[in-house]
Amino acid sequence: MRIKLKKGTPQWFKWKLSFLGEPAPINPMALFAGNMWSYFDPGSPNERYENFIRNGRHPLSTFLDSMLLYDKVIVPTHDFMSVVILISVFGEDGVAELIENNAVSFVRVKGALAYIGNGGGLASYDILHDQTRPVDQFADDDSTLEWALNGLSTKPRRVNLSRMILENTQTFPMEKMVSLIREESYKDILDSPYLRTAFSLRNTSLDHLFGVEPNQFRCGEIQTFEERDEIDSVLRIARANLEMLLALQTGCTDTATGTPVGHVLKAKQQRGSARSSPFETFGSLKEITEVPDIASYVIDASIPDRPARLHDILIKRGTRDAVQFRAWFHEKCRDSPHVIAKEYGRLMHDIPFVSTHKGKTLRLLATTMAGVYDPALGLVTSIADSFLVDLVRKRNPKYFIEDLRQINN
Repeated sequence: MRIKLKKGTPQWFKWKLSFLGEPAPINPMALFAGNMWSYFDPGSPNERYENFIRNGRHPLSTFLDSMLLYDKVIVPTHDFMSVVILISVFGEDGVAELIENNAVSFVRVKGALAYIGNGGGLASYDILHDQTRPVDQFADDDSTLEWALNGLSTKPRRVNLSRMILENTQTFPMEKMVSLIREESYKDILDSPYLRTAFSLRNTSLDHLFGVEPNQFRCGEIQTFEERDEIDSVLRIARANLEMLLALQTGCTDTATGTPVGHVLKAKQQRGSARSSPFETFGSLKEITEVPDIASYVIDASIPDRPARLHDILIKRGTRDAVQFRAWFHEKCRDSPHVIAKEYGRLMHDIPFVSTHKGKTLRLLATTMAGVYDPALGLVTSIADSFLVDLVRKRNPKYFIEDLRQINN
């Protein structure tokens, strides 16, 4: 086995995305789910999988919430391990339905990040069997996905599952992104008084940090929250910027980060405006409205029952009220948990058309006329009335919230 290191191109390479291809159009209802990323390291893939399953309750919870808050969720991966995790949790039928509903797609990073000794600094690397043949995790998309799915204890029944995944996967080579990641990560540190103090920097070079020998390199040890030194911090800041770059390239305006570094976020706030998490705001809304925990409803079910419960969530997210809810949430209150109660109160004071005098007259006339034409139809006037209510009433986020409140029933 041979590890091939690739140092980044010079610092004059500015923050541009054109060399990766035309970025996707900006979608304000798209989320880059960085916290669902089973980040690659050269260790055991089984250990990496087990670690995510053991500690992944929070990212899985936000993933399910994001099904309600966003039209599209982008899940990143190096070697399709994130796909394997989704199949293990939600079943192949659940993952297939997520793709069929255009709720989820994937972005693959081919290659990985490392910090190289002897002045190499941040760089990309591949792992090869020999001079030209990469190991399975660094192979082409088809081969890597086949390797990943072969790791499942039960092989997928769906013959078209691999095709569905590949058709909804966009791949970016790390070696084409490393220069941008390197420049932006170093800029975060050097331009932030907070990080310069944390790193005790006396010069502007970040390529010669202590912690690796000249003939060594270090990958990001993302699975542990302990930061041993500045190199660990640089690698985690680099991952945060990798997530942001991929989010920009895939048209996402929001990211749910999987990087366990608090000070990179503080540094970013010094360079731009800060906003609260939409998930924090949604959590406040669920508490106010007594909406059950979506993760408990799905994940705490037995494995055979999870696809059906995920199906329930996807049915609810596809309603016209759900579409209206997402528009209302992102326009009115997504960035501030403090205003959610006031905005929800305004919703509750809105009188729907079917509750007004004209609305009630229309409903009465329609159901009465149904009985005039055929008395037998009087047996189903309650059904007709319910249909007309749904047909006539204005779309309103509160109906979606009321629907969620009944989810356990």
